[in-house]
Amino acid sequence: MKSNKTLEIKGIEQIDYNTKKNIDLSVNYYNAISDLNKKFLVDYEFTKEDLELFPNKKKGDIIKRLPPMPNEPKEAFELFKNYYAAIQFELQKHLFEERGNVWNKACIKVEIEAIELWINETKKINYKDCLRNHLNNIQYYNSEPHEFLRLTNGFYEGSVMSNYHETAATVYGRYFLFYEYLKVILKEFETPIETETKLKAPTPKEEVRTLKELFKYPAMYEDYLKLLRDEDKPIINNENCFIGKNKSVIIVWYVLLEIRGIIEKVKNDVQRAIILNKTFSNYNVSESLFRAKNVRANEEYYNHFSTELTAINGKKH
Repeated sequence: MKSNKTLEIKGIEQIDYNTKKNIDLSVNYYNAISDLNKKFLVDYEFTKEDLELFPNKKKGDIIKRLPPMPNEPKEAFELFKNYYAAIQFELQKHLFEERGNVWNKACIKVEIEAIELWINETKKINYKDCLRNHLNNIQYYNSEPHEFLRLTNGFYEGSVMSNYHETAATVYGRYFLFYEYLKVILKEFETPIETETKLKAPTPKEEVRTLKELFKYPAMYEDYLKLLRDEDKPIINNENCFIGKNKSVIIVWYVLLEIRGIIEKVKNDVQRAIILNKTFSNYNVSESLFRAKNVRANEEYYNHFSTELTAINGKKH
């Protein structure tokens, strides 16, 4: 009895910590999925015919259900990426932490290496056989490796996704979205810290341009700024004044603009900080924040910004 009681007392703190961690992970994952559902689920009104399958409902009842896939392949693929695959992306972040990983350089590199090993092995598969047997509906060729090959070779640019293509969503969520996300986080860890940390005014030869001048399509400048004016959690107001609580959110937004080629890359983090401070009053960010981990901001906003940037870019076509 004495031995058991001692073990119980020693384990209290660890159990409480793990329980709290698991609850926090579950809440974060639930909130992310809830946000996606709010954006994409559609209303459906029960008809008289539906009542045969749902006797507890009545005609006119409204429920939320999955969005139907558009008939046009490009539109269907956009919905697939932004909703179905995005759910799997959030799941991958959740599973990464649930396995005991932390967001540090070592854990991220191990995860990236595992993904790249899988990708390299998958690329050895004969795509022609994969495509031919897929069209003949042979189940083996609908596995994750074969879905990866179809996704990388543009198969769904001419073939409409089925409504909730589960295997393809799993593959795209892990081996495209989550993989890209990990590389962005790792880059923040590996960016060398400059010895000069004080913001210095640029010399006349390297005069910093305005943020708007960096945009490939300046006419759409306001469309991209609107992402920071979210009604529920605004980061800036209509006068471009910083009103958020986490300065890193704008960093995540800016870095994604660079990665997507929406804005030109500038010389260094000093210039990036100067540009943002000139654009957003009350921001006063240091260039060192670009080299910080910014894990919380990435977890909360990376996927949201990625989805919205894809939608905005679609307007140009």
